[in-house]
Formats: sequence, C-alpha cells, structure tokens
Amino acid sequence: MKISSPRIDIDNRLLAIEELFRQRQYAVAVRELSALNEKEFKLKEYEQGLYFSLKAAASYFEGNYKIALENGLKAVKLLADFSLNSCYGRAQLVLSQSYSAIGDLKNAEMRARDALASYRRGDDNVGQGDALNELARIAYIRCNYKQVLSHLDEALELVGDKPRKRAQMTGNMGRILLRLGQWDEARKYLNDTLKFFEDNNQEVSQVHNLLDLGFLQIRLREFADAVRNFNKALEKIVALGLK
Repeated sequence: MKISSPRIDIDNRLLAIEELFRQRQYAVAVRELSALNEKEFKLKEYEQGLYFSLKAAASYFEGNYKIALENGLKAVKLLADFSLNSCYGRAQLVLSQSYSAIGDLKNAEMRARDALASYRRGDDNVGQGDALNELARIAYIRCNYKQVLSHLDEALELVGDKPRKRAQMTGNMGRILLRLGQWDEARKYLNDTLKFFEDNNQEVSQVHNLLDLGFLQIRLREFADAVRNFNKALEKIVALGLK
C-alpha cells in the first residue's frame, strides 16, 4: 500500500467527469474526457489509474468492450497499491460490466464481488449498491430471479434516501417482477421509476423503463400503448447514439 489515506489530491477535471458518469450523463462525460490527454496524469499513478478507469467507462458506453477491458485492467493495476477504495471499486465495476457484455459471466461476477469488497472497505454505501445491482444483473442474465431480488433488496437498504439510486433499483425490481409475472406490482414500480427519470431528465434510464413498460403492455395485450412506448424509446436510442 503506497498511501495510508484516501485524502490525496486528484485533478478536479477527473473528479468532475467521474461524477458525470455517476449521474449517467454519459455523452457529456465522454466529450469532456476526450479533451484530456493521458500524458497529463503520468506523474501520479493514482490519477493515471482513475483516467484509465474513466476511459474504460467511456469505451463501455460506446460499445467498445475490448477497449473497455484493456483500459479497465490498466486502471485496477495502477490503483491496486492505493487506498482509494471507491475509485478501485468503480474500475472493477466497469470491468464487470464489460465482461458481462461479452458473455463472460464468470469474470463478470468475480469483478463485481471485488468491487463490492472494495466499496465495503471504503464504507461507500452507494458504491455497494451499484456493485449489488451489477450482481443482480448477472443473476438476471442467468435467470436466477430469486437471487436478483435478494441483491436488489440489500442494495435498496444501502442507498437509503438517495432518490436517483432508489429509482434505479426500483426500476430493476419492476423488471424482475415483470419476468415473474407479477404484472400489477411491476407496472407500479416501472411507472413510478419512469416518472422520476422524466422529471430529472435521465434519458438513458428512461429508455430502459420505456422498453420494459412496452414489454409489459405486450403481455397485457395493450398493444397501442406498447407501440407508443417503443417509439419513444427508439427516438431516444437514436438521439443518444445508444448501442
């Protein structure tokens, strides 16, 4: 361990971009990050590690999963010797998401658990919620819905009164209840979550909820409403350049 305290100086530009990613303002974060150069951060390994972590997040957003993995692995190697638990956890989390995207669920779960452990060391409840949400997503891909609900219940306890995080988790809860056929409960969760994301201009999150609502409406044979929600989602997908 090269330092004993996370209270070290980090370039404010990196911290600002990290916050943009947390707020799911991906396009803005990618644009701001593209204005930075790796050479600016070579003097401090921990800043270089955070830079590569953000590059990994940007590549993941753009669908360049191979590049995301390359940058993420550089990030965790550089950050491993520092007690920046939240930064290290975030780098592991991006690696988990990237492995999941290419179908490597074994490595995805391992990295998500590493992220969770790092966030716990840093007493970062929001980070722990993110890691549990990722573990829930992996369980969802494996169709282990009971495990998904268990992870999400724990995540909801950790995020407390943070409305954006709660909305993210409850939206995922609605998605699972939809798969379990509990349609009335699913509709309530998804509608409440969509309203929050609309009120707060969280367009990427709106897309996920619109797609889920459309799928629910197909199951309920509400086809006209389903078409409207799919069209709304498609417009946002094209406008945001989502993969």
